[in-house]
Amino acid sequence: MRQRPLIACLIGCALVSACAPAPEEPVASAARAAPAAAPVPVSGVSPFTAGCAPDPDQRFGERVEDAEMESFLAVNPRNPANLVVVWMQDLFNGIVGAATRDGGRSWTVVPIAGSSVCTGGEFDLAADPTVSFGPDGTAYLAGFSLDLPDAQLPVPTRTRLFATTSTNGGFDWAPLVEVTGGYGTLHDMPAIAADPERACTAYLVWTDEFTAFGPASVGLMFARTDDCGRSWSAPITVFAPTATTAPFSVTMGSRMLVLRDGTLLIATTAMSSLLAHAYPEAPDPQPSSLVVFRSADGGATWSSAQHVAQFANGPFQDPETGEKVLHSPFFVSASVAPDGATYVAWRQQLTASTADIRMVRSTNHGATWSEPIVVRASGTQMMTPTLATGRDGSIAVTYYDTRNDALADHALWADYWVAQSADGGASWTESHVAGPFDLGAAAKMVVPAEGLMVGEYAGLVPVPGGFAASFAMSGAPATAGASDIFFARIRGHAAQADDWDAPSY
Repeated sequence: MRQRPLIACLIGCALVSACAPAPEEPVASAARAAPAAAPVPVSGVSPFTAGCAPDPDQRFGERVEDAEMESFLAVNPRNPANLVVVWMQDLFNGIVGAATRDGGRSWTVVPIAGSSVCTGGEFDLAADPTVSFGPDGTAYLAGFSLDLPDAQLPVPTRTRLFATTSTNGGFDWAPLVEVTGGYGTLHDMPAIAADPERACTAYLVWTDEFTAFGPASVGLMFARTDDCGRSWSAPITVFAPTATTAPFSVTMGSRMLVLRDGTLLIATTAMSSLLAHAYPEAPDPQPSSLVVFRSADGGATWSSAQHVAQFANGPFQDPETGEKVLHSPFFVSASVAPDGATYVAWRQQLTASTADIRMVRSTNHGATWSEPIVVRASGTQMMTPTLATGRDGSIAVTYYDTRNDALADHALWADYWVAQSADGGASWTESHVAGPFDLGAAAKMVVPAEGLMVGEYAGLVPVPGGFAASFAMSGAPATAGASDIFFARIRGHAAQADDWDAPSY
């Protein structure tokens, strides 16, 4: 939903350098792959009625009207020409989706009814949409709603984690079902995954927080549905913070996977307490870690946290203005390949002005993991890595970077790229997906953190011939407001590229 203020841009360069060990495998090739198709705008003018929200522009940000951000994408396994993308509309004003049956050439915009007051619901705001298709073609969507915090006491007065389903490819959605709700706890950053083998079964993971503004986390939570989303199990605590010699450890930015042997796996970021990030002089601040949790019984019980890799978070700022960019330092992205190999990617801070994209893999259902692999290092700022695996086992990772930005031009130019590997990450080819666009023209969030915002995550899925991506761009590419959601098809490697123009797609 937002860059959490206590971790944004607060880790000093010395700590960043100390927390960024070099990966054992070399930086991969930057040779160009086949190009992506021209991006198609999915969103435009906001579908919400003017004035429907409780004054979020003044409370939460600037350039909010008609701004779309933070998209997620899913493809129907029964019909790969049917895709659904969901996003956060006008900052926190509500959740909107769009559906296509022609492979993304045209889209129908569908606001998610009941997600907020702007879509006919009872809650002031909504955020963090996520979507997944089941093997029978049912689409599962999750997000959370909250009431506007009191100006004098910035605590959500009421929150709700919700889910809904669509049986016609995302063109209509069932009434929202509450997974959990109440007062005083925010059910943040949900990630939903439909079981790829079991119809009517889906899994949901999220982080419970005491408030929308930190600093403490109640825990990493899990629920499932076995009746096609009509009801959800009582929440189960996967992990709860514990007091150690280092301050509290919290988990954020999770992704849920169903492995080929039926094991459930949660990949997430564990970090020292938000207090330690806010105050580097706090005792024993620790770097962030990629950790996984596994369940062999459908989520009834979970393993303890398994450390996979250590990585550093850090700032992303406009070098001309010093404006902060809110960039998802703790979100990971993960996917399971057809052969069972499991991959997780993240952003690694290198210096105060550079970052790279890294990945690990497991070939034994998450029991052990490789050393970190550098997907791409452009020598500049990079953010929002999104990973997917293709039908032929190839890997694709999309990301933003600012390699084409020039100083003293009064813009922060960014582009969207994809790196692909056909050999498990040993070598990579890169191609341009979209841009350049002016990241400095993005909506500016003011509360709960201040900075430019196009979203903390994006969408990427396999389709015939390669991959499909959803992402936000700001400035001139946007047709209305600060930013729009775009869709692009990305040609894959030879094994997939034969299907690029398949009539069935």
